Formats: sequence, C-alpha cells, structure tokens
Amino acid sequence: MNEKSKIVLDTLGDGAVQVEGAPKNKKTYFDKLKGVPKLDADELSAIRAVVEDRLSGCSTHRETLEMEINNLAECVGVATEIYKKNPLPDLAYTLAALSNAHKTTLQQFEKMKDPKLMVSEIEFQIRTMFMDIIKAMALEIDKTKNEMARLAPEHRTTLDDLFSRMLNAIQPETQQIYEHLQKNIKRILGIKTGDK
Repeated sequence: MNEKSKIVLDTLGDGAVQVEGAPKNKKTYFDKLKGVPKLDADELSAIRAVVEDRLSGCSTHRETLEMEINNLAECVGVATEIYKKNPLPDLAYTLAALSNAHKTTLQQFEKMKDPKLMVSEIEFQIRTMFMDIIKAMALEIDKTKNEMARLAPEHRTTLDDLFSRMLNAIQPETQQIYEHLQKNIKRILGIKTGDK
C-alpha cells in the first residue's frame, strides 16, 4: 500500500474510498448498519400508545419516575443485545446514553419522597388540628350557652335551640373546608385525583 493511499485510508476510513490493494471483502461501516433493525411509523405509533397507556396508570410523579426506571432498564437490556450483535460506535454511544439516563433517573428516584405517604401524614396533622379547634369552639359555645341560661333562665329553651343550630351549622362547613384543603394538598404534591 503506497503512502498516499494509507493517508486517505487513515483520514476517511475504510468505507470512504476503495483503495487499490485493500481487501475487497472487508465490510464498511454502512454495510454493518444494514443489519441494525429500524423502526417504521406503525411500530413507533404502537410504542407511543403503550407509553401513554402506562403513563395514564401513574397517579404521582414518583410513580411515573418508577415506571421510567423500569422502561429504561428494559431499553438498556435491548440496546446491550443489539450492541453485542453489531458492535458499532453509534450503538455503543446509544447504550452508554441509556445507561447514564437509567443511573441518573434511579438517583433522582431515591432522593424523591413518596407524595402519597406525605399526604397521609399531612392529612393526619390537619385532621387533628381541625378536631382540636372544633372541640375548643364547642366548649366555649357550651360555656356561653350555660352562662346565658343562668342570666336569663326564662329563655333557656330558646338559647339551647339557637346554640344547637349554631353547632350543627359549623360541622358541614368545616367538612367542606377540610375536603377543599385535601384536594389542594394533593394538587401541590402532584397527586392525580379523580375529579378535575
């Protein structure tokens, strides 16, 4: 092989120019790519449908991330098998990129707290706070009712009725406030709820 041919071969690679005296049966990079499977539009649409279906089953960002970790692990496995069959630089790059994405996503998942556990802890604290406030209010209302009944014994029945209606009116309103607060907490933590 002459010096000029060697320089061209080193610069452009085996597949660029067929150099005199070079082995004719050696496969070029593009010949190797012919064995790599390619996806058509129907296959891509089917994959997108599967991904959308899986995502619709996730109710939190953490569940979505967990699903992504599992899917990335599958992709790393498939990319490894493809690379073993065709050890090409592009496939090695794809395998490395998928492996890095899997590792990064796994680290992110390990740092993330489960919002469903957080919301149950928060709800317990809020429920306890609501109950304490309502008990304190009910005690004060009862004290006020007894004091007014002592000052005006002739109106005791009317006062009992008025204070009972007041206590009965408080309960549904506090329940609505609590339910609204629950929905807001779930929205803030990124938990999907059934109602929009």
